Amino acid sequence: MTRFLTPRVLLALALAALALPFALAGCARKITSVDAAYTQLEGTPDPEAQLMVWPDMPTYVYYYLDRGTAGPSESDSLVSTESVYRNGPGAVQTMLLDGGNGSGFEFFRRASNGGFEPMRDYIVNAPRKWLDSHWELYELTDSRPSGFSPATYMARGLLAGATTTRSPLTNPARLTGATTSSLVYTGQAFPAKADSNFTMSWGAIAGAAGYWLHVYQFRPSALNAEYVLSGTPRPVWNGLVRDQFVGYVAAPATSYKLGSPTGARVLTYSPPISGQVYLVRVTAVDADGQVIAWIGSDFSGLRVDAEGHVQGVFGGSFMVSQEEGRWKIFPLGANAVNPGGVATGPNMIRMPDGSTLYTGSDARR
Repeated sequence: MTRFLTPRVLLALALAALALPFALAGCARKITSVDAAYTQLEGTPDPEAQLMVWPDMPTYVYYYLDRGTAGPSESDSLVSTESVYRNGPGAVQTMLLDGGNGSGFEFFRRASNGGFEPMRDYIVNAPRKWLDSHWELYELTDSRPSGFSPATYMARGLLAGATTTRSPLTNPARLTGATTSSLVYTGQAFPAKADSNFTMSWGAIAGAAGYWLHVYQFRPSALNAEYVLSGTPRPVWNGLVRDQFVGYVAAPATSYKLGSPTGARVLTYSPPISGQVYLVRVTAVDADGQVIAWIGSDFSGLRVDAEGHVQGVFGGSFMVSQEEGRWKIFPLGANAVNPGGVATGPNMIRMPDGSTLYTGSDARR
């Protein structure tokens, strides 16, 4: 039997359909505000869970117009400068290095009212693990900070997938000052071949509690864009790299020899090979867990000599790459070291992709 709906019934059904979303909204779970009194996370502080924070800082790429042959020459001129961020202005970067028993971490930040709130609604897993030491690396970006001052972050590890009173807690990491590219590497760029375990050294940074060291090589699959981005601050470059050494040296020490049994907390280590090029990254961290300095390069005195060699750049290593009708120059946030190697020009190393890596004007040969 066919039934026909009268206009009155149709009207009633339409009104019911309009009311349905409001009824569902009333039944849905309300999003509550952050409890201002929630200032202590459940768990146990773990010195093996080290959290670091820093404001997202840019690196700069300088483009020069080729006015003669391709590549740097005395007649070339600067045509543009590009600032490159990992995320964007105003963002906060966090990195956690954990050597404990945590199996994934929850990341928290202080909300605008001072209470802790989760940065994500999921557990953050380690994208990088060092099997020789069982240390792990975690990262998370806060693209829209809460506005609490000073910006404060913590992380809590899970034990067997659950949160308990024994869950490892990181240090509270706080942004309390500036982060600058003022750290200067003072080690040799071409140490003697007799001992490939070269000594790293750097200038002291006021207020530093210690220094994170990362010795690495970019993998062949790394693109030029990653080389550019590596000029931004990051205690450990978590990208397409092979790790030779990751470790922490407490201040006031400002040097460490690879392979030494004392003097550093070592997360991973493999002896370097003479004749190969390594990048050495040194990052100063204060007692609040903030990155306060990393290796930068000053291009304000840049000049090109008659032979096409770039001169007058102070600081860390930098790279020159050729593009159509122009070339670009940018810092690497690290210093190149070639144990047992020799320069192919004034502190120059030719890279497999045709780019030229300069070890930095402050490096001693």
